[in-house]
Amino acid sequence: MEGLTYDPEDHSYRLDGVLVPSVSALVRIVAPMPWIRPSVLEPARELGTYVHELIDIFEDGDLHEPSLDEELRPYLDAWKAFRESTGLEVLAREAMVGSRKLRFAGRLDLVGRWPRKSGLSVLDIKTGTVIEGAGPQTAGYALAWNESAEGPGNYVRDRFALRLKGDGSYSLVPLRDPRDFAAFQAALVIHRWRESQ
Repeated sequence: MEGLTYDPEDHSYRLDGVLVPSVSALVRIVAPMPWIRPSVLEPARELGTYVHELIDIFEDGDLHEPSLDEELRPYLDAWKAFRESTGLEVLAREAMVGSRKLRFAGRLDLVGRWPRKSGLSVLDIKTGTVIEGAGPQTAGYALAWNESAEGPGNYVRDRFALRLKGDGSYSLVPLRDPRDFAAFQAALVIHRWRESQ
């Protein structure tokens, strides 16, 4: 998206030069998960980051599989199984999206098209057992993607959490609660209220 920048040092997004909240920060407002200890959360985040990078390298055709860390191999196997069994056509990976109308931005995991199905789907890739927050998160990504989509055939219509598991399997969880969009927009309202205090 033109006019959208990301600063990796402080994990901040700017849209047309103005600081905007990230999808992840907004989701933490409605799904904070305070029961997860930091000693558990940080390694889980690191694993998720490694798996996302692994998928990118694999999809780009640059992965040297014999040198792959054995801890990551089951997640690659799960990704391969998902790709082979679903036939999803991947249209965007790790794409930065933003909304000028609602003033937020983020980086979605995946947008694709299923065989013989109209419209697109946004998928959020998870490596942990908790998918709480994935509904509002994918709602935010869908809102941003659709704002700049060219034509109805390019709109995100469906949302999923894709769990890649440490045993090499996967599960695809449909996210169909229409209240996810209201929850995401409520997080925006709370964020703006906090900023104004």
